[in-house]
Amino acid sequence: VPWLLFNSAWAPTVRRVTQPVRLLELAPTLLELVGIAPPSDFAGVSLVPLLEGLEEAAPLPEYIVTETYFRDFRKISAVGPSWQYVNNRTSVQGLPEHELQDRSGTPNGAETDQAADHPDVLERMQRFVSAWEAQHQEATPIPVGTALTDELREQLNAIGYTR
Repeated sequence: VPWLLFNSAWAPTVRRVTQPVRLLELAPTLLELVGIAPPSDFAGVSLVPLLEGLEEAAPLPEYIVTETYFRDFRKISAVGPSWQYVNNRTSVQGLPEHELQDRSGTPNGAETDQAADHPDVLERMQRFVSAWEAQHQEATPIPVGTALTDELREQLNAIGYTR
């Protein structure tokens, strides 16, 4: 997801950050940009030092997890500095269940899959995803049109989504 920031005080400085980051970094970064210290228990880190060119890389975990649960298509992925492991949980003709893509190229499913050539990397990243899933339980989806319970409404109010 591209993230573009503009502040006229930054002109003419233009900085492009190519390091993958997580959405968890959004809130701490925005808070720091407006001069508010994020709570100490925030999971993300501010990217302001990266944006200002004070650091070359943000202090993030070795792998970033991405999940796709869209309609009937499901997959989970771990993105590292050199590799991306993809577990395609929905069977799609011509697409392997497990892919290992070299991040220096342009991934194209089975055509660029490197899993057979790098089984050690594949296994390490599969273990990481399994451990990550064991620590992060899948949330129960709420179907569109479902009435909110009082508990869910309180939770949404507490994080500022509803009033």
